[in-house]
Amino acid sequence: MGYHTELNTLLGLPADFDTKKLVVGERYQITRERERCFPLHLAILMVTHDWNFLGYAFAHSIVVKDFQTVIEFEVISLFSSEMQKIYRDNFLFAAKITGEIK
Repeated sequence: MGYHTELNTLLGLPADFDTKKLVVGERYQITRERERCFPLHLAILMVTHDWNFLGYAFAHSIVVKDFQTVIEFEVISLFSSEMQKIYRDNFLFAAKITGEIK
């Protein structure tokens, strides 16, 4: 017998999240489907649904309930558009090798 829990090392923002409103030092809350594990109080990359890396954040808390995960996080840094492209290109290259992305 087993139980499915997704282990996340990136903070994937929902497709409807307005990334233009992100501010360094501010806290936000998102809800993701499925049960997920996130590292708390460690720098993790924020990424959009289409693999644009926005900067670093850290999770203050996660609540797993009713097949959903609620994450409260704080923005640490935001990348310039040039840095976003570098992160995206490098991640997509590596993720194709590991099979994360086909």
